[in-house]
Amino acid sequence: MMQESGTETKSNGSAIQ
Repeated sequence: MMQESGTETKSNGSAIQ
């Protein structure tokens, strides 16, 4: 789980785009 955007990163870290 890497925080790319921070705001887009959900708790699961799957919504990074």
